[in-house]
Amino acid sequence: FANLINKDTTFFDVNKAGYDLDFWAFGLVLVLTVPLLFGIRETKQVNNILTVIHVGVVVFIIIAGLTQAKAENFTNGGFAPYGARGVFNGASLLFFSYVGFDAIATTAEEVKNPGRDIP
Repeated sequence: FANLINKDTTFFDVNKAGYDLDFWAFGLVLVLTVPLLFGIRETKQVNNILTVIHVGVVVFIIIAGLTQAKAENFTNGGFAPYGARGVFNGASLLFFSYVGFDAIATTAEEVKNPGRDIP
């Protein structure tokens, strides 16, 4: 934030007795805690607003990235040298690797002797 207002990056640093204090984080936590004090309905409204903001940021990043994209990166050997099939093969490999690791980790939590019972 300091760069946005043309200040040194240490402009907002507060160091008292060896502790780095972050008043921006403290203020943000306070602002986000206030709706929790009022109840579920207000918290739900704040959550919905933040979700809309997050989706808006993701859409903005996608659009901004697409405006800077170069068509030559999408030719053979560029962005996806193996085409859509290669992208989906890679995604499925990662997905099933994660699911498999998660299954092993969950099993390891439930067995009495994981070193002996899990191959």
